[in-house]
Amino acid sequence: MIPIERLVLDAGPIRARYLDVTGYLPVGLVSMLQPVAYIVFHQLEVLGTQARIERRSAQRSQAEAADKKAAEEQSKYAALVSKSADLETRLEGLRKERDELQSALEAKIKDIADVEALSLEHQRKSGRRRT
Repeated sequence: MIPIERLVLDAGPIRARYLDVTGYLPVGLVSMLQPVAYIVFHQLEVLGTQARIERRSAQRSQAEAADKKAAEEQSKYAALVSKSADLETRLEGLRKERDELQSALEAKIKDIADVEALSLEHQRKSGRRRT
């Protein structure tokens, strides 16, 4: 396959083949092949089209890279949201545990105060009997 740039810059080989067969082909077919034989006259249009194709290909590559980056960022965001929810659940559990421990501590403090009060009362009663 000959690159299109080479054809529009030097269509000599194609034109030579065209001229070799024109006497053997019907006029309609010769007319259809003529633009190919003289493609050099379409050089600017062909090269401009090729440049547009290359730009679009580059744009597609950039768009695909941007889509990939967006998907990666979306994945990171989803992971952060999930991690945040997990942390929130854990924090809620720890707060509940803290409240339970605080209640248990307050109950123990009350129990200690009650036992100390009973002990003081017992000591007073015991001290009265000794005297």
